[in-house]
Amino acid sequence: ISKKKIKARDLMNQFCQERIGTGRIYLMNIDHTNTHSSFIDKIEMANLCLEACLPTTPISHIDDEEGEIALCTLAALNVGILKNFNELEDICENVVRALDSVIENQDYPVKGARKMLKRRSIGVGITNFAYWLAKNDLTYDDPNALPMVDELMEHVQYYLLKASNKLAREFGPCEYFNRTKYSQGILPIDTYNKNVDTL
Repeated sequence: ISKKKIKARDLMNQFCQERIGTGRIYLMNIDHTNTHSSFIDKIEMANLCLEACLPTTPISHIDDEEGEIALCTLAALNVGILKNFNELEDICENVVRALDSVIENQDYPVKGARKMLKRRSIGVGITNFAYWLAKNDLTYDDPNALPMVDELMEHVQYYLLKASNKLAREFGPCEYFNRTKYSQGILPIDTYNKNVDTL
């Protein structure tokens, strides 16, 4: 294997220049990803944008049933339209049901992707955040925004988990539920890096 030794600073500068110039290189600390993920199964990679970090196993051919291909089943909540946090309950339930319906009804031409039916992983983010801040007389750099954003995201997470639990009561837990930290009673608040609280 050919290799070349370069200074760490030069490597980081090259990385930053490529990121600034193209917007295409994303950086992830895989150790932290596994420590703080909701999965017991190991995560080895993410999709290009790092918005979905899911367990995968390599496939040797298109009909390989042992491998697992992670799929992005994503949505975003338009927080700009919120009048109060309680509105999130119905919105989150509708989003979770819609994404679960996508998982149930989409076509899986590659067998490794069919593991999604066992794992049923979804990702829900937020959009129109700047407008939400402005409606609440806040800005990105306002220290008073931090407790409000924390409260917003606590509500989002709570209502998404509540909607997921409601689906599990109706249809039973997904087949791979026991391969999540949720099955052990471990929630994201139990594993997040507490150092961020001092930022």
